[in-house]
Amino acid sequence: MQRSRTDASCVRSVDYNAAQATLEIAYGSGAVDRYFGVPPDIVDALEAAPSRGTFVVTVLKPRYRCDRLTPSRRAFTWRTPRMRTARAGRGETM
Repeated sequence: MQRSRTDASCVRSVDYNAAQATLEIAYGSGAVDRYFGVPPDIVDALEAAPSRGTFVVTVLKPRYRCDRLTPSRRAFTWRTPRMRTARAGRGETM
């Protein structure tokens, strides 16, 4: 498989293996997903899509089996303002 870089902020690179009909997508978060049984015309549509992130969410995720190969680097590293407020209200420090 040869990974091709993209200009999208959400989707960093796309890698398609036609022999196995597998598509690997690396995201800006660092996560990598592998989709199975993806035909070449869907890969072409992904490459031509105005928003690759929207295409992944609306076309790939609902239709094709997916395995997460690597987790996001951002997992569990963020805190929302609501979390800070809730902790501060209980007297906890961060």
